[in-house]
Amino acid sequence: MKIFKILAVVALFAVASWAQDSAITQGSAEVEHVVKDSSAQQVMKKKVRPPREHRGLYFSAGFGLAYTNFSIRSKDENKWESTDENGKPYDYVHVEEYAKSFKGFAFPAMDFKFGKSVGNLVAIHSIIGIQPYVGESSYRNTDRKREYAYEGGVSVLRKDTVDYQEKMKGDFTGGNLSLGFGVTVYPFRNPNFVLNGLYIGVSGGMSAFFGLFDDYDEDILQEAVFSRYELGKDWWVSDTWSIGFSFVYENVTAPRVRRHFRYPAI
Repeated sequence: MKIFKILAVVALFAVASWAQDSAITQGSAEVEHVVKDSSAQQVMKKKVRPPREHRGLYFSAGFGLAYTNFSIRSKDENKWESTDENGKPYDYVHVEEYAKSFKGFAFPAMDFKFGKSVGNLVAIHSIIGIQPYVGESSYRNTDRKREYAYEGGVSVLRKDTVDYQEKMKGDFTGGNLSLGFGVTVYPFRNPNFVLNGLYIGVSGGMSAFFGLFDDYDEDILQEAVFSRYELGKDWWVSDTWSIGFSFVYENVTAPRVRRHFRYPAI
């Protein structure tokens, strides 16, 4: 969770920076410069931002192709403590294991960034991601029974029996929504330098993966935490707009679902 603390501090800095910049801009608009032309007339001029620099409002929209390999595993356990015919204690465990996996592509994969550019160097922004996925899925449901005996005070597996197992594969339709905060750095600020527009970015936040297994009655709704890393290059096409490409790697971590029920001895 360290990345979220960093991003929270960055977000607060962005808000404060935006408010300060707005006040400066408003004050600058009220201060007028007086210049003389050839006819000795006074002309009022306002301060303007340099062209082709990352300053002020920051907005970015990305469209592309994404690939994912996603899996969810969960386990339900029901446990009883009992004794065998010789009066020795043993544990009886009923286990239900579920495994769902999906791999496929999203097109178009879309992300939108809204924030503030500071000093033609750093952009602090929120990020919204939308990816509609189609692909292949698999589902496995296993029902098993285990018995543990105690030998010398140590629990030892005595029997492991699979009562039922179901495996299926089929098509999958779903999507992923993500929301977070991030920082994008443009280290080369000289507009005449060949590497101007090269940038690196890092962001993180929460995401929700959802979908439907088309060939059987199972679905997925999984909340997760994501961290995203980006490397790209922009080219200016006007004084305020640029276009480019980037490579993105996103790591999604979901908590493993595990429920454990313990019953008294019978």
